[in-house]
Amino acid sequence: MNRSPSPAQKAKPVRRELFTLEICAGGGGAALGLEQAGFSHAALMDNNSHACATLRSNRPYWNVIEADKCLNDSARVMSFVC
Repeated sequence: MNRSPSPAQKAKPVRRELFTLEICAGGGGAALGLEQAGFSHAALMDNNSHACATLRSNRPYWNVIEADKCLNDSARVMSFVC
């Protein structure tokens, strides 16, 4: 007897892309781990120019924001991300 699978059995799980917004990114150690785990980065933020230069050098396609989190409002940060 040949039965067709029900719609619930046919349905495949939807795979969604996961994003991070990393504050105090530093040299990017956690960001690298998250990338390897399948996350994409909306943005990485740090106030240290050397850390930001390292991030930009190692991953030029990452959106790196060099700014002090204490001096920025969320609207400014979101303008870099969206």
